[in-house]
This record gives sequence, structure tokens and C-alpha cells, in this order.
Amino acid sequence: MAKKAILDLLETTIGQYVLDIDPKSLNVAIWGGNVQLHNLRLDTEAINGKLRQMSADQPGLSLPLRVSGGGVGFVEVEVPWTKIGSKSVVMRLTDLEVIVEPDDADGMVGTAHASEADDGDDTSHQPP
Repeated sequence: MAKKAILDLLETTIGQYVLDIDPKSLNVAIWGGNVQLHNLRLDTEAINGKLRQMSADQPGLSLPLRVSGGGVGFVEVEVPWTKIGSKSVVMRLTDLEVIVEPDDADGMVGTAHASEADDGDDTSHQPP
């Protein structure tokens, strides 16, 4: 039962935001009390979906950015099986890289200059 709770913890914390986690490998490693994962790629679709959902829920906190790539160099989870009732399960992430770029989903990024250039009637720069 405790093993399932740890596996669920991994799945609900980092599992939904990274690619290529092998559940069978996790299942074996979890019994040893120490899980180590290397070079995980971020699931940009899942992350951007969560960001869109959060933006819809709280529009005042949204940013015009989207995650275009990234990864986690190393994830370590320590499970103190012999003292599981009194010690914490520890999860460490190192070498986190998140690549963001402007999000043009609402059509706002970079459109101000394009609309001025497209109207063909630029009289604002004529000499007096």
C-alpha cells in the first residue's frame, strides 16, 4: 500500500509533466528506497495545457509565454521504508531547464507593428 502511494506521488507530481518515465523501472527502484531518474524531457503539451487552464481560472495572473522545451537533469526520491511513519519522503530535482517563448495564442504578440505596416497608408512619417 505504501509503495502504491509513493508511485502515485511520483505520477501526480513530476509524472504528469515529464516524458519517458518507465513505471516498471520505478516499481523495482522504489523497493530499494532510492529512485534516481536521469535526463527527463519536459512534456510541453501537458505543461502548456496546465498553464492555459490556470490562465483561464485566474486571468490576472496569466503571462503571454509558453514552454517550448526543457528537461530535468536528475530526480532523486528517497523513501525511508524502515521509518516511513516518522521520516519524510524526500524528492530532489536538479538541473531543471525550462525554455519559454512568447505565446501568440491570443494573436497579440508582435501584431502592433504588423498592422501598421499592412495598412499601406503610412502618413505619420511624412515631412511637415
